Amino acid sequence: MAERKKRKAAKKINFYFLFVIEKIVSLQNSQQTDMICDSLLTKIRCSMQEDVRNMTEQEEKMLYGKAQKRVQFKVHLMIFILTNLLLWLLFGFGAKLFTEDARSFVLQFVLFISLTWGVVLTAHYLIVYKWGKTLVEKEFDKLKEDHKRKKKALENTLTDI
Repeated sequence: MAERKKRKAAKKINFYFLFVIEKIVSLQNSQQTDMICDSLLTKIRCSMQEDVRNMTEQEEKMLYGKAQKRVQFKVHLMIFILTNLLLWLLFGFGAKLFTEDARSFVLQFVLFISLTWGVVLTAHYLIVYKWGKTLVEKEFDKLKEDHKRKKKALENTLTDI
């Protein structure tokens, strides 16, 4: 929320600078106009460079988040494998200790845990590696293109002045 307000304020400041530049140019006082315009253009360029730096930081945060989710999935997978291995080993070696009814119940329990957890693990994989990647990247690319378009429009406006 605060980031959005900052971006809105920066956008207003950039457009304010453009408005002031247009007014100054309309005054036609060459030496003072040139000095003021150069000063304002420098401030606008600095602001635009800051926007580019922020975009790079956002990309880095996004990549870090993606790496973090993949590591979490790999940890989830290892816990799944070790837990299921332990459950099946306990069932295999402990089956002789149970009566036929108890053995059937334990087998159903172990199967239920393994299959349910397997479905959850599959969903986790799809979210981390397949679906989440495409949805987030599509939205990110859309925002990036919008940012580039606005930046080009601002640069074109600056070159026209």
